[in-house]
Amino acid sequence: MTKKFQILIGLMMVFALAACSNDKDNEETSAPKNETPAVAAEESANENEVNEEEKEKAEDEEDENELADDESIGVTMEEFTKVFNEKSAEANLDFTIGDMEWEDTEQGLKATTIELHEDVHLNGLVKEDGGDLKAVLLEVGGYESREQTIGLVQAIIESANPNVSDAETKGLLKELGLSDPKQDGDDSEKFIDKNGLQYLLSNESGNWLEFMIGNQNDPDIKEILEG
Repeated sequence: MTKKFQILIGLMMVFALAACSNDKDNEETSAPKNETPAVAAEESANENEVNEEEKEKAEDEEDENELADDESIGVTMEEFTKVFNEKSAEANLDFTIGDMEWEDTEQGLKATTIELHEDVHLNGLVKEDGGDLKAVLLEVGGYESREQTIGLVQAIIESANPNVSDAETKGLLKELGLSDPKQDGDDSEKFIDKNGLQYLLSNESGNWLEFMIGNQNDPDIKEILEG
């Protein structure tokens, strides 16, 4: 695994996030200004015109990236768990998400680690109780069945984006290099953006694998990948 990928995974697991302070700064800089009625009316008309243009532009871009301004992946852990367990049962996978414990982090976030198998762990991160997931991270430490590992990755993809089609899922698995269960990991790393989500894979030999899904606009991810 390259140093960049190690830093990225480390960052998501340490949960170093400054979103709270950023939100506070935004609130402080958005205080209303005192204006004369004439000036206010003119500016209001201009703003309405600009807002209409921005609304039309946003609607055009919504299908391409509906998570563009969000630091989450768009589903809660409860929603993720429900779909995951359904997909796992359908695919005859030996993995089920049951009860979980959330721990507070120093950055005000909440994290959980779920042991799906003694060498298979799923990590989740949220900003608040019941909120949307910021990221999910799968860690596979040499689990013997490559076929089940690929099935697990597929179930996670479908759980993080319940609207994804079968064709899109198969295409994504192919891009990740996970379409052939007979093929071992090739020590490659993949970074793929799709519909507002970013898929990151470290695919090592011996069926050692780390797979993460986050928001492609998450500042923590972008800072490292663009650095």
